[in-house]
Amino acid sequence: MKRILFIIPFLLQFHFAFSNKSYDTLLSKLNSTLDKKKLYDDEKLKGIEKLQNSLQAASSGDLNLKYAIYLKLYHEYKSFNYAQAFSYAQKLQQTGRLLNDPVKIAFSRIKLGFILLSSGMFKETFDSLKTVNVKLLDNEAKKEYYFLTARTYYDLADFDKDNYFTLIYNKNAGKYIDSAAALCNRNSFEYIYYNGLKYLKTGNTSKAVDELKMLIDHYRLTDHEFAVTASTLSDIYIRKNTPDKAIELLITAAMADVRSSTKEAAAMTTLAQLLYKNGDVKNAYVYIKQAMDDAIFYGARQRKLQVSAILPIIASDRINNEMEQKRALFFFASLLTVLICVVIVFAVIIYKQLQKLRIADKIILETNHNLQNTIIELNEANTIKEEYIGYYFNLISEYID
Repeated sequence: MKRILFIIPFLLQFHFAFSNKSYDTLLSKLNSTLDKKKLYDDEKLKGIEKLQNSLQAASSGDLNLKYAIYLKLYHEYKSFNYAQAFSYAQKLQQTGRLLNDPVKIAFSRIKLGFILLSSGMFKETFDSLKTVNVKLLDNEAKKEYYFLTARTYYDLADFDKDNYFTLIYNKNAGKYIDSAAALCNRNSFEYIYYNGLKYLKTGNTSKAVDELKMLIDHYRLTDHEFAVTASTLSDIYIRKNTPDKAIELLITAAMADVRSSTKEAAAMTTLAQLLYKNGDVKNAYVYIKQAMDDAIFYGARQRKLQVSAILPIIASDRINNEMEQKRALFFFASLLTVLICVVIVFAVIIYKQLQKLRIADKIILETNHNLQNTIIELNEANTIKEEYIGYYFNLISEYID
């Protein structure tokens, strides 16, 4: 029994050492970042409050200034809160109409299309983009229009996952990326990222990895740009069946999303799925719950549906794991209780034996003491006997003489 108890700690240490993953340190960093999530969100809300104060201070007749502030508020909300972003996209269109400015109207419809796509409304996104007169737009707005249309086709292809239509959608998306790339600087983030995305969708994963890794390794990206790039690159590693690399990228992407207060993001959801497949139910549950909180806060129906499909599976496994842990703890507690009882019984037995030994020792000591007294008395008797014998021999010898 003592040998078993001695071995158990070493078995546990071996188990933890074996289960340690290369991304454990990154998970700790992600958890620390999540602890500061409210601070990042509060900072975001402070910036929004300043813009809203500027809007209130703006003259009601200065429509151009209002349009500019609406646009800034839209950008603050577009990945933070769907309802607010949709509202400001509508206000952009209304202000553009009041200004009778077709360019501003067209530009605001692109912004509306982005929000509709984020909520999973593909038809509405195409309807909004079809109303845009591209000829009126400058190069920057044209790039945004083409890239958004390409992304809409890619997202639709991923949503349908149909062998026939997916190829058509990916092909259409590639054409729009080419149109946008023609207007881009070849060293820009958009050019490299969307070319990498096109390589990925056409099956040229090696070139896609080269493009995306170049952005991560050699470009100073914003948190949002980094999160998008890392998430896309992780998708390639998932397809290559190298989940550990994908998990590392998704952790860094999730941290970037938290820092930028991006609620409309898939990194946390995908991370939870991969961790769940790897058997890390505890962390998977924490992150899928975070993803659900973000989806609810953002308000996009598609994202809530995606997370809702995964959350119950991970939650049920978490409950099962907790039940198993409780059963294991109960078993070990019961075993420990039995061991304690056995130890107590042996302690009582040993105590009684020690008591008996003490009594026996006392008796032996008393017996030894009595023996010593007897020996002394015998020695005294022998001395008297010897004296009497000597006296008797002296007396006999006198009679003999």
